[in-house]
Amino acid sequence: MKSVVKFSIKQTVFINVVFVILVVAGVFSILTIPVENMPSVDIGKVFISTIYFGASAEDVEELVTKKIEDALDGLEYVEFIQSDSYRNVSSVQIKFIDDSDYKDIYDELRFRVLNIKDELPAGADDPFFFYVDTHAWMPVVIVNITGEIPPRSLKLFAEELKAQLLSIPNVRSVEIMGDYDKEFHVSVDPEKLRQFGITFNQVAAAIRSENTKIPTGRFRMEASEYMLDAGRRLRTQTEVLNIVVRRDGDGNFIRVRDLVTNARISYRDPAIMPSVNGENALRLRVIKEEKGNAVTISEHAKKISRNFGDIHRKDDIRIVFTNDSTIEINDSVKTLSGNLILGMGLVLIILWISLGFRNAMLTAMGIPFAFLCTIIIMHISKVSLNTISLFAFVLVTGIIVDDAVIIMENIFRHIQMGKSKKMAVIDGTSEVMLPVISSALTTILAFIPMLIMTGSTGEFFAQIPKTVTFALAASLLEALFILPIHILDWGPKKISGKVADEDEDPYHHLKSGVFSPLWEIYRWILTRLLDHKFFAFTSVILLFFASMAVLVLSATGIMPLIKMEFFPGNYFRYHIPITMPVGTSIEKSDAVVRDLSAFIMSLGEQQAQSAYGNAGRYEDEDYSVTSGHNYGEIVVTLPEDKDRNFPENPDDDPMLHLDYIRNKLREYIAQKYTESGFTPTAKVFPESDGPPTGKPISIRVTGIT
Repeated sequence: MKSVVKFSIKQTVFINVVFVILVVAGVFSILTIPVENMPSVDIGKVFISTIYFGASAEDVEELVTKKIEDALDGLEYVEFIQSDSYRNVSSVQIKFIDDSDYKDIYDELRFRVLNIKDELPAGADDPFFFYVDTHAWMPVVIVNITGEIPPRSLKLFAEELKAQLLSIPNVRSVEIMGDYDKEFHVSVDPEKLRQFGITFNQVAAAIRSENTKIPTGRFRMEASEYMLDAGRRLRTQTEVLNIVVRRDGDGNFIRVRDLVTNARISYRDPAIMPSVNGENALRLRVIKEEKGNAVTISEHAKKISRNFGDIHRKDDIRIVFTNDSTIEINDSVKTLSGNLILGMGLVLIILWISLGFRNAMLTAMGIPFAFLCTIIIMHISKVSLNTISLFAFVLVTGIIVDDAVIIMENIFRHIQMGKSKKMAVIDGTSEVMLPVISSALTTILAFIPMLIMTGSTGEFFAQIPKTVTFALAASLLEALFILPIHILDWGPKKISGKVADEDEDPYHHLKSGVFSPLWEIYRWILTRLLDHKFFAFTSVILLFFASMAVLVLSATGIMPLIKMEFFPGNYFRYHIPITMPVGTSIEKSDAVVRDLSAFIMSLGEQQAQSAYGNAGRYEDEDYSVTSGHNYGEIVVTLPEDKDRNFPENPDDDPMLHLDYIRNKLREYIAQKYTESGFTPTAKVFPESDGPPTGKPISIRVTGIT
């Protein structure tokens, strides 16, 4: 190993240049690396939703759901197909086999379903496909436009704001959610139908025929061409009322106006009714490109939206932000920066006391350098800076400096022995080079098996071993090749105090300084253990088997000594699914959702930042959607840590706060709804801090009946 160290210290200029280049490249990578809440992962699921208004759940299943299931029959690499049929809505969930080519299977799936589109009922909408990946599932931010104004006005404001949000760099799409579909409603008088001898189907067929536009090709001239079509789309009330339903033999026309009692522009009955803080709302989901920085995009989106709200305040609209992914990102960055500062501070203090300030600074330099090098490798390997990789940084912060500490202390020991600085660097580094490399490799190999995990959960957890490996490799590079040169150039000039020979007293460097009492304690413990080898070895074996027993008992559920959960709740948001009695109208469910949202917001801004609701559906702990007019949900965003003030606990513990909310909701519902005989039920659970992982136990019963 001495030859390697001797060769490296001869390349002082080259290694210093590489050091500067890596630092500059690291700073550049920090400014350009994608920053997001969750890594870009395909979940391997597709949801196909089809709206068939006016149909019962049985009709939806028979006419829509079964046809889609038949079209997907025989599709390869499918783990399961799960379908739900509700009134007006068909929902089909397809789960692909882990680690298959999700995008290729998705293309085949779309092709099959669109091929049977003409077999669906004439009144059914085109199937809507939702391919689940983290960008679509967790937007950068949701901008809510609220106000007690007509839905059409809200939609116009939303379209205007959408155009501005799309101008933000690296924004992939802005989806408007919760808008009502505009329709023209014609009410036919049965008496007039009997009077003229016309059936309802004739009226419907006449309107449908007039509202048909068919492309017929193109007409080309020498310098130009024109697209041709036949038919038209109805645009005004007059056009609808003037449609001819029948022409009699005497030349008289019977038009729609002769048969109706009412004809007006209205909206389709909604499947979902959104609200925010108890008010009407439209949502704009801002979704970024893979290379986009979520923090920057969120800041721009908020600035544009706030300006838009200020301009249109006179129109009685307000802007509310929900599902802001930067809350989690900023929390992770705050934790990481705190750990980095704490780690560097402790290293500086301890090494300053034991080895001197100059040596402490040279050693602590390895922490930011390893961090910058890791960011470079992550940028090259397309690993984003997200809450998972930031957690890995926090995990490895205390480890990346170990190599530098070992090498610095050993070089310092050789200097204390009276060697020249150059010889001390060569002997001190080469002496511990193999142990340092072995130590880093054992840590890396302990994390590598996490790459074996399959599915979307495996892709999430893969961020941890990758980041840990990159960080340890960077710290090893700095400790073995860069630190020795820095010690040679800027290390201690001389050593004060007595210099001892290694052969005379091999522990002289441990007996001096402020930590010498700890050396005496450690030596006493080590001597006793070596004098009682059988007892020490047996104790270690027993502790190992005891820990394995605790792990097995907890994992199997026989005795849950340790709570095992891949992705615990993040406690930035909590969900309140609401169930009303069967048969409840969606309007009534919406009124309950708004009432409970207003109640939660009335507790104060220090307990709830926002509360957005949906009537007509809810999501459970695993993000599975249940639809129905008697369902609803509220998602409450908690204030930031500095703004929280939970009255029930002075430490502002969100776990205790959720118990408080459960009790308050139970009391409020009992007080307001019990006497009416209409009692909604509500649960409260924290939002999961990870992808859909499935239920703890899933039982599927299949068969041909």
